[in-house]
Amino acid sequence: MLLIRLNKTAAIWNESDFLSLEARSAEIFTAIQTASKNYAGRTKNTRSAAQDLLLSVIVGSISVKAHIVTIDERETGLRNLVNFGHSIGHAIEAILTPTILHGECISIGMILEAELSRQMGILSQVGVGRLSRCLKAYNLPIALSDPRIANIPAARLLTVDHLLDIMRIDKKNSGPNKKIVILSRIGATYEPSATVVKDELITKTLSEAAKVIPGVPSHNPVVMSTPGSKSISNRALVLAALGKGTCRLKNLLHSDDTQVMMSALKELKVSVKLIVKVLILILQGRALNSHGKTMVIPWLLKAAKVSSPYLLRVKSSILAMPELPLASLRLFALLSRLRLRMILVSLLSLAMLA
Repeated sequence: MLLIRLNKTAAIWNESDFLSLEARSAEIFTAIQTASKNYAGRTKNTRSAAQDLLLSVIVGSISVKAHIVTIDERETGLRNLVNFGHSIGHAIEAILTPTILHGECISIGMILEAELSRQMGILSQVGVGRLSRCLKAYNLPIALSDPRIANIPAARLLTVDHLLDIMRIDKKNSGPNKKIVILSRIGATYEPSATVVKDELITKTLSEAAKVIPGVPSHNPVVMSTPGSKSISNRALVLAALGKGTCRLKNLLHSDDTQVMMSALKELKVSVKLIVKVLILILQGRALNSHGKTMVIPWLLKAAKVSSPYLLRVKSSILAMPELPLASLRLFALLSRLRLRMILVSLLSLAMLA
């Protein structure tokens, strides 16, 4: 429950605290899991660095809650924000209790409501990805497909209609209109209260799949956001590392796969820096030559568990390449042979500026 409160208040109000939870999850998790000996940590002199960090994010979370409750004592709107993740989370909990804990249900609710924010065109895919990775780092479930959820008998009752029916009685609702806390970015909400959301959008977010029916759109022009691509993001990262100078990559999909690739590149001494506020990754290419080949292959293969076909092609390509600036083009051609047009368009949308 503590971990959920920390992540929830940071996600709706304080990006600085979220950055601490995100970047230093291992330290915070260790501080929570490690038993204190002889009351160590109760005073500043006996407190470890990890305990100091944990205390600072706890104080931050309490401060946010106290500020909101003081301003909106009678729950007229602002206080709705501390219910981020609860509209869907409470519906899940009503079905799965007592087998699944309240905090675990709210964790899934936070991700589904963040995804709903993305479906509405308000929150970026990067924001959803950051929240997902952060909750996952604390061993919290982030999807109904999580084995901890899917393997219990009550999970078969988690139908879209059943969840929507339970959501009808949420205290934030305005008559028949369902109201949900919508994120605009990590650390801020779309409105200073819960937002009215149509059932059609909630249904789309909760559904496992969508049926696509061909036809002529009733409105023109049609605007759509395509999903991010882990494969294309990893290609862009490899190409930037193989080149010379600074590359700025925009619209990267921040998934576990791209995180593994960025970690591998850092081990190769490639400078990788993410500017969170503008969602741009700055990467300093090293133009790796033949001396770098033996370094590249093992670290790329570390990520093979998630991208093995792609990375094995990278491995064989690098082995055969005497000059890597030219090799960048060969690698690009090899990886893109079947999808060259799509990848060229996607790379242009990534706005790689050398």
